[in-house]
Amino acid sequence: MRKILALALILAMLPAAALAGTPVHICEGDETAAALAEMIRGETSVWENEAEALDKAVEQPDTAALVTQQALILGLQGYSEAEVKTDIRLLMPLCADDLYLVCSEETADACGVRDLPSLVGYLAENPSELMIMRCFEASVTDYAATEVFEAAEFGSDTFADSADCEENLETDAFVLVAYTEQALRLDAEGYVVLGALTAERTEEYPDLPCAGECGLPVCTGRVWGLYAAAEGDPSAFDREVIRKTMTEDRLAELHCRPVDEKDFQLEKEISDYIDYMTAEGLFFYEQ
Repeated sequence: MRKILALALILAMLPAAALAGTPVHICEGDETAAALAEMIRGETSVWENEAEALDKAVEQPDTAALVTQQALILGLQGYSEAEVKTDIRLLMPLCADDLYLVCSEETADACGVRDLPSLVGYLAENPSELMIMRCFEASVTDYAATEVFEAAEFGSDTFADSADCEENLETDAFVLVAYTEQALRLDAEGYVVLGALTAERTEEYPDLPCAGECGLPVCTGRVWGLYAAAEGDPSAFDREVIRKTMTEDRLAELHCRPVDEKDFQLEKEISDYIDYMTAEGLFFYEQ
């Protein structure tokens, strides 16, 4: 009897299955979203693209959720059966990764840059000699690139997507805005990670000065969120239980970190995104 009571006590102390039995829709190829869906114990359904995943979640108010990147949700405005501005709600942000500046060994040697302070010093004396790569896909790296080159003395060039940027990293004097996972991979391939666009140094690169130390903008990387149909009942998803599953140790395994919920409001993000895309001449929306 004592053993049974002890076992019951142990089980009671374990985190509840956050979304046990709840369909959680994700996009094919997003390994972080897949890991998060598993972490919160949802029944994962994988779809070919973000629009399909969004539409499936909206079709099941109160009974389904969507885990995806905030920037991808923004890009679905106008490209999904669901209207992002009205049909989907952000239940809570789950985690974020960081952004880094990366260059080739040849560029680092030619310019004498090995970290962000030396990069800022080089640009002060040689304005526009280094080009920062922007993605035409207008992802979160594009926002970050815009902020960085406007604050420093970068020139800029635009490429189709992140893969296209990487292909051009060896040509001429380019600097790439890279995600944590991408920066670690490029580092292993012989590229030079100059530092993180963060307020404090990161666990991945504790010896490299960060943006907050040398006057460059601090930029948040990709933010993964949990979404559901706007017409559904948000209380159907136990946010406190979900938060307990998002431990720093488990997120660190994904090279991610917790995010402050008050910093990510979907309505403002969509409005800012539409303003940005319209200013860039990429598309126009009725406000």
